[in-house]
Amino acid sequence: MKNNLLFLFLFCHVHLIFGQTHKPFSKLDSLKQELASTNSDTARVLTLEKLMWVAPNAKAAVKYGQQGLALAKRIHYNKGVMVCGNTLGFNLVQMDYYKAITILLETKQLSEKLDNQFELARGLGILGYAYAQFDFQTAIQYFHRCKKLIEKIHMSEDVIPINSAIGFLYKNWGFPDSALVYIEKGHLHEKASKDFNPNYYYMHLGEIYYKKGQKDLAMDYFRNSIAAAPNAQSYDGMAMIYRDRGHLDSAKYYAVKSLRLQQGNNQTKYIIKSADLLFNLYKTSGPAEALKYHLIASAAKDSLF
Repeated sequence: MKNNLLFLFLFCHVHLIFGQTHKPFSKLDSLKQELASTNSDTARVLTLEKLMWVAPNAKAAVKYGQQGLALAKRIHYNKGVMVCGNTLGFNLVQMDYYKAITILLETKQLSEKLDNQFELARGLGILGYAYAQFDFQTAIQYFHRCKKLIEKIHMSEDVIPINSAIGFLYKNWGFPDSALVYIEKGHLHEKASKDFNPNYYYMHLGEIYYKKGQKDLAMDYFRNSIAAAPNAQSYDGMAMIYRDRGHLDSAKYYAVKSLRLQQGNNQTKYIIKSADLLFNLYKTSGPAEALKYHLIASAAKDSLF
């Protein structure tokens, strides 16, 4: 799951968040063989953490992480607890906010106790990402703590793209102008990286310009994002623009494409968004379809909260 969510952002280059592409299955198979052949528990912990980044979906990634974290705790392997805790917490955010935050806070405390500033920086960033889902003030505090720490220890933004993370936070909470400032800063680092994926950069710019009311420009960015790699958030963005323009059949078409991708990736937060959008699109013209999407959204909300 080390796909370029552009967000892994904090934390050793994730690719989440937010549409997913996968590493070659040969890497997955290689790590599975490594896990099966090693007799060292510490090596097993680290291999399980690596497996989180190449897992075929979020559910599989979380399973590897839970195994790695449990083993690290059982053998009192503090490095493994920190590494698996942070990566597992990151992968859990879109599935279970509160479980993710509990694990991340425990990992942060251990990183502080052992003065492991690298894992502390990762933990602060991922906590910002977790709180970003529902608490802007706490999220921005964690992000700024992370930014201050990585500047203090001269950590490269190639490792933790904190400016992009702050930009995404501002975007999602309705501050498009501030979002553009930070995302453009982050982009200077991102585009120089061999791992740079324009898919997510275009997607976020599409969402920003949609919030600014520049829908033609937003549509161009969503289309460019999908041309780079199909992703659910850009499909959602296109659906909302078509809805706003009164083209409801097109809106429904792209919203369904988004929902199917989100269900395949088990990204609960975005399942709720897409299903709610479809509910509203169908509630006056197709009550049976509207009910179906209402039930999907309700089940996802129950799972998340």
